Amino acid sequence: MIENLIIGSSFAAYAAAQALSREGADFEVIDVAYDLESEIAEDVAGLARTPPAQWDAQTTERLFPPPEASTRGVKRRTLFGSTFPYRIPKPFSVRTEDCETEFSHALGGFGNVWGSAMLPYDASEIARWPVSPEEMARSYRNVLDYAPISAEHDTLAETYPLYTDDPSALKRSQQTETLLGAFERRRSALARRGATFGRARVAVNVSQGETGCRYCGRCLDGCAYGAIFNPGQAWSSIPGFEAGVASERFHRGFYALEFKEMADCVNVTAIDVRSGAVRTWRARRLFLGLGHVGTTRMIARSLNRIGERIRTLDTQYYFFPLLSYAGRKLEQIEYTLAEAFLEVSNDKISPHKQHMQVYGLNPIFVKMLREESRGLVPLSPLFKRFYVFQGYLHSDDSGSVDIEIASSGPAHDDIIVRGRQNPNAIRVARKMQALVRHSMLPFGIAPPLGLSLVPPGRSFHAGGSFPMGGEHPVYSSDALGRPSGLKRVHIVDPASFPTIPSSTISFSIMANADRVARASLAAARNAQAA
Repeated sequence: MIENLIIGSSFAAYAAAQALSREGADFEVIDVAYDLESEIAEDVAGLARTPPAQWDAQTTERLFPPPEASTRGVKRRTLFGSTFPYRIPKPFSVRTEDCETEFSHALGGFGNVWGSAMLPYDASEIARWPVSPEEMARSYRNVLDYAPISAEHDTLAETYPLYTDDPSALKRSQQTETLLGAFERRRSALARRGATFGRARVAVNVSQGETGCRYCGRCLDGCAYGAIFNPGQAWSSIPGFEAGVASERFHRGFYALEFKEMADCVNVTAIDVRSGAVRTWRARRLFLGLGHVGTTRMIARSLNRIGERIRTLDTQYYFFPLLSYAGRKLEQIEYTLAEAFLEVSNDKISPHKQHMQVYGLNPIFVKMLREESRGLVPLSPLFKRFYVFQGYLHSDDSGSVDIEIASSGPAHDDIIVRGRQNPNAIRVARKMQALVRHSMLPFGIAPPLGLSLVPPGRSFHAGGSFPMGGEHPVYSSDALGRPSGLKRVHIVDPASFPTIPSSTISFSIMANADRVARASLAAARNAQAA
């Protein structure tokens, strides 16, 4: 029998594995774990052996195709041109209504294509959670033992601790200097509106080593050097997984279908996605880290909640441009992740804190501007002045989605995901745009008609189908992420989040998974001792 079984391989599953490993607990992993195609991986390895200035032009063109973007934003980000993060296994089919969302069964999940932002939740943002800030603080620190972070000591640290004593940061580009300088000059105006700012914190290795950032400007397309943290690439750092994930402890190529909790164990049924064969595992404890849709789907099927709509929280995002009055010299783009964070606490906008990420020019925005202009206006003057503000809504202000298992068979799930609109979403977004427009007027113009709000489900900052401390007799969980009535099954991904704050989510996913894994082990050991 397996002592601890983890399902999934992205942020939550990886963080749970790190916590179990740190505690000396045995565990195994199940996941579909689709990966980068071998021929693409070989090309990437070739780039990693050389500095960006010496990259082969044909290989670079092949690995970094033009982004799928329009005036509504990025349609789908790829990793080195591959769409493997979105590949769907045969046992899973999905329909969407009034929403836009994607699903990942990849090794590392959406950690292959995330934006790398790493701001924690502050105490006020988890006030409705049955979890203390002190518990989360310990886990944030644990995460930074293995995940890199680029960060600076600034005013953000007064509310959002760094959780590291000696932070290092990426070098500042001219874009970053110009933007932060503008914020600094408008500090008083921003403060009057409840806004603070600072350098964006991102999960990037800033060292000069082989896996450090080389400023190639391909951050949103794939990092050949592995400088951006990717849980899929990080599994080999866990003792026992050094040879990668093709091992007896990592059961790769299996779609976990359902579980059944027994008195002394949990039985898990999974489908081999290559052969269709059914396999069963027995574990004393099960950790669900499939992502909020996968975890919701698996619990609902296991509890026979077929045909029921399960509400899931979402944090829609919106974005708008800001055009500075002064044009800067166009430099080679060396870095395309967020340049700065803007945090707003203003009851006139919302009772909840608002988070914004600010980006400078990158290939995605170049494509968007070209789509918008249709060749009718010269773009060079815009490129010199262009910034994008991307804001996320708190789940209370955002639309949401309902997840339903429409039907299930012995080896198949048919899922329907339906969007729910929230009229407050566009109101909050417009108020945030107005705050930026009024506060930054001496620096540049945020056009009032340039705001785009994405549909529910698009942001990937979602969860809450089985909220910790919830009141529903079925769709809730306890502080250890155990769905109502279960003792040996723990949710470690955001399906258990009671709320989804506006701030970045992946850092808190990993911290909560670390907390749940450690606390569940402690509870089990205490029970054995008693």
